[in-house]
Amino acid sequence: MGPDVASAKLTAEDGAGVPMHETFTVLRAGDGWHVIAFADRPAPPGKQPASTSHL
Repeated sequence: MGPDVASAKLTAEDGAGVPMHETFTVLRAGDGWHVIAFADRPAPPGKQPASTSHL
């Protein structure tokens, strides 16, 4: 991808042991990496997006 963009794969199992995974795009900005999650999944009509803040 490039020196400031990468992908990361998260894998887990639910309580019943069913495996699941998601791939995220990560961007380097300054001294940290930022995760872009679910960019291709718009909110349903009438639902407000969640807010985020920097830690």
